[in-house]
Amino acid sequence: MKTKKGATLVGSLLAITILSTTLVSALNLQASISRSKFFLQYDNTANLLVAEGLEIVRFIHDKTKNTPPNPPNLTNITPGVYQLDYNTIDLTTGYNSTCLTTGVNSTCDLELDVNGRYQLSSNIGNKIFYRFVEINTSSTIPKVTSTVIVKNPRGGIEKKYQAIIQLY
Repeated sequence: MKTKKGATLVGSLLAITILSTTLVSALNLQASISRSKFFLQYDNTANLLVAEGLEIVRFIHDKTKNTPPNPPNLTNITPGVYQLDYNTIDLTTGYNSTCLTTGVNSTCDLELDVNGRYQLSSNIGNKIFYRFVEINTSSTIPKVTSTVIVKNPRGGIEKKYQAIIQLY
């Protein structure tokens, strides 16, 4: 009988230790999955905003493009860096020198409106997406680079997404 004294206590402590270790691991996994889902949503939105930036410039370019065999009309595509939102119809309305000089930490980031579309905003706040489009016409075929920077709302590393097209 003396050998069994305390065996129940040791068994109980061992069971509690195994159970708590398993529970902590499961909760940690759940938090990791939740964080990954959060950042995947940002990745998806950033990729869509990069593509949208290219499509806006392509639309502006094609809107006044001459028909072949004439060369494209590049008067509407001026080299430079522009900020655009979903309803930009020409590059003069998409340009904002204040946003460009203050950079990513500016108050001119993209903000989600009530209809679920991203638009430029000058409201001070904790915005996540910053998009700019660079047009380079140094060669015969203009090159357009769309860049979206995603800021971590909790601070830390910013992620950069980029795509390039050539306008014909």
